[in-house]
Amino acid sequence: MKVFELANKLGRSSKEILQAAEYLEILVKTKSSILSDEEVKQIIKYFRKRRLLFFFKRYFSVFLLIILLTILFFIITPQNATSGEIYASIDEQGEVSVEWKFEDSVEEGSIVMESESLVVFIEVDENNGETVECCFEEDLNILLLITDDDELIEVNSLDLSLSNTSTSTTSTTTTTTLPPTTTTLPECNDEDFKPYTLYDSDGNANTVISCRNEQDALASGFEFTVNPKPPPSTTTTTSTTTTTSTTTTTIPDPSSSISQSLSSCSGPSGTRTSTLSLTNNESYTAYYLIEYSTNSGSSYSTAQTNQSISGGATNTANSVVVSDGSSIIWRFKDSRTSNDFSNASYEILSVVTVDCPDGYYVNVDGSTYALGLECRNWNNNTKARFRANPWWMNDNGDTAVDYMNALIALTGDYDDGDNDVEMTDYFDYSSSFPGNCSGLSQGLSFVFKRDSGSFHAPEWNSSIYNEIWNSSNRAYVIFAELVP
Repeated sequence: MKVFELANKLGRSSKEILQAAEYLEILVKTKSSILSDEEVKQIIKYFRKRRLLFFFKRYFSVFLLIILLTILFFIITPQNATSGEIYASIDEQGEVSVEWKFEDSVEEGSIVMESESLVVFIEVDENNGETVECCFEEDLNILLLITDDDELIEVNSLDLSLSNTSTSTTSTTTTTTLPPTTTTLPECNDEDFKPYTLYDSDGNANTVISCRNEQDALASGFEFTVNPKPPPSTTTTTSTTTTTSTTTTTIPDPSSSISQSLSSCSGPSGTRTSTLSLTNNESYTAYYLIEYSTNSGSSYSTAQTNQSISGGATNTANSVVVSDGSSIIWRFKDSRTSNDFSNASYEILSVVTVDCPDGYYVNVDGSTYALGLECRNWNNNTKARFRANPWWMNDNGDTAVDYMNALIALTGDYDDGDNDVEMTDYFDYSSSFPGNCSGLSQGLSFVFKRDSGSFHAPEWNSSIYNEIWNSSNRAYVIFAELVP
């Protein structure tokens, strides 16, 4: 590399490069003199060290002031510490038992149980206690929190694996508020910088040899480390008996973009519709072989054998209904030539699994809910779920009747075909339900409020609101889960 080329890369004059070379005892005389790769690295390090030394001298007083203020803050700022213990165990059915104990008196606290697909938030207002939650199928992270001046402070946490039977831990967490400070640091380290080549979208190359040179190249559109438009490969075959030659050119596949979207869960069994979105990024018409699999890729079905899409257009005509618990994988080949995919390779989308909640699907106010039956009473574990029902404390029970009538309008899974609308048409009371149903008579209640320690619900298949019982007693009650 010549002296003036290095000067342009570093944003300096050729005279400065020659002065640096003289200091480093590099034998160059003019701006057209050629530097070896090793000499280029020595000159880059020379200017880097000068810049770092200048930066340190200029901002030394600022750094010193920040350090002194930080030390003073830790001396005069008090720290708050709260300790507590949390213990958890899980049985074979996925029912988690959690015990907690705060070392100090607290007015309000919380327990958060979080898995990859579910978050359970439990309010606690006692220094110690026990709660049971059901049912979990994934590993859990459990947090013990207190509320201090409307701020949630983590006191303790533990991870609970389904393979473990129980786990407990005790710890102390200290929270300290630090004053905000802002420090601007270099985004690139010239000390370890190694020259490399960047490309723009047209395939033009730009070799960068410093941080500043790299930033200028990126700002100018050189954003690719691999040439996006490499020269087409060519193979030339010459006959030994004639003077003619044959040239074979490899034509690249069309540029295409693919994605999929899932509709909301629908139907009592829970299904979602997967719709494929395929865009032709070229200016000419391209052709597509489209396939899908609903058995994790063991086999594929053909959706389109030779679908044509105009240049710049997007096609969303391909869709498949996927059942709850099943998965779908889309793949395609594209070609410039109709019905010719012999030289094309498959492009495959990631597998997507459908997970819809169990229960009867109803839509009363624009949102779809899955209705399920459980045996529950009012306690610290269930009160949040009662309050989450869309009919809770709503219209003095009118909304609860609307949801009950929406369930009755459906054909139950156990309908015996007579003219009576019975609870046993919808639920099999000989099977097990979530919660403890031992000794309970058949029931189905849309609880819409709790007043003076008693539950209120409309009678089954009636608009009369005279079902009232002590909320501490277990009963068959309906819970709603919002359908994605």
